[in-house]
Amino acid sequence: MKTRFVVIGDTHFCFRKHHPDLSRTSELGNLPDYIRYVGMTETTGRKILSMIRELKPDLLISTGDYVEGGLEANPSFAEEELLDGWNMLKSIGCPVLIAKGTHEGKAGSPGGNFYRKNIIPAMAENLGASFSKEYFSYEFNGSVFIILDYLNYEGEQEKWLVNELERVSVKAEHIYIFAHPPLYLWGRHFFDNPEFSKSLDAICRKYPVDIYFCGHTHNQSISFHEKADRKGFLQLKGSSVGYANMPLCSMDSYHAVADFGRSNKFYWGVLEDSAPGFFLVESDGEKTEISWKSLSGEASMQIDSHFAEPENIRIPSFPPLNRRLDEDDLHQIISARLNLFSVNKGINNSVLKLNGFELGPMPDNVSYAARRFINLPEELLRSLRKANELEIKMTEANLFAVGSISLELLLYDGRRIISRVNPELFYCGKAWETYRNPERFTKVNSGATLTVSLCFD
Repeated sequence: MKTRFVVIGDTHFCFRKHHPDLSRTSELGNLPDYIRYVGMTETTGRKILSMIRELKPDLLISTGDYVEGGLEANPSFAEEELLDGWNMLKSIGCPVLIAKGTHEGKAGSPGGNFYRKNIIPAMAENLGASFSKEYFSYEFNGSVFIILDYLNYEGEQEKWLVNELERVSVKAEHIYIFAHPPLYLWGRHFFDNPEFSKSLDAICRKYPVDIYFCGHTHNQSISFHEKADRKGFLQLKGSSVGYANMPLCSMDSYHAVADFGRSNKFYWGVLEDSAPGFFLVESDGEKTEISWKSLSGEASMQIDSHFAEPENIRIPSFPPLNRRLDEDDLHQIISARLNLFSVNKGINNSVLKLNGFELGPMPDNVSYAARRFINLPEELLRSLRKANELEIKMTEANLFAVGSISLELLLYDGRRIISRVNPELFYCGKAWETYRNPERFTKVNSGATLTVSLCFD
């Protein structure tokens, strides 16, 4: 039977009426998220919903973090934010399903309690269904939509999922699973839930799951994960939050894209904050068409039979990335910055030196998030070459990670040139050893000093 549904990733709807004073200024990396999200809700969010409304889907599914303020300790604040966000999603005019993320509020919190007592019943009524928990399955036109709550997965919910898959596998035309975190983290490393991911990956490989949908990282990607006989399942990772006017930018522009082996194929990825979008999935019997639509571009692929690898893959039209730096270009550098991603929740007494010039500590970062960089001083610009050396004295914290380092130059003639992203991902502490393929990381000691090369073509 024909089914047509839309999946959106994080939206982090955030409303000006809850934040009357947005005048606080800060460097970009330390700007409170709610200040960015209020503007994004009023521009990006409403544009995305308008695009979806015109498509007239049968269903709209969110992979979580549909609002920003569900974590608030003030009950009335959290409740209003959750309700206002729910009303925005409902404005599409079709049934809405939500796979709970982080910002809807933990169980027992004001937001979490309101979500269970009010949003879950509203969702069930909206669907004409009967369920009372944050995880449930919904059957529509022969397909099964399984919604998970990743924060409370282990134990009861995990057993329920296996039993539900045993029940529906014999009759479902398609099985789709929706949860917040990715199973395969291609960029924004060190920002997932490894135990949840390992369990779900094994389940998706054992049972006839067509597609796993997720969000969480604020970047977007499509990948195929082979089971046997070249059959497999897709992971579609989306984000509907970002800057409306930011050009389309590929994930590998600033991230060292992960390699999970030949059985896990990465097709394309979009950088955090860039080209907020959504997925349109249209199935008719065994055939499925997947479209990615955004404010800055489109992509598509087709699946001709159950669990087959996609065909007719059309990737987003990424602008050419300039990594070439000629000797003459060195004389017209007007500004430069060092891009760096990290996780550090402890002391930050790190020290960075580029070509012998001290830059100070790494930018503060607790979640390997984007928008962290150091603008290089004028005197350092004259030291830049095609090959540059960055010395890193690691923090003395017991748990941290650092990676995806690059240099970015702006030339007088208007060109923007980015060095090759350093491929090494460094970590300290045991936490990262539970991640998939931990051998792709380089373990370092607390306080260690090491040097990496940042090179242009």
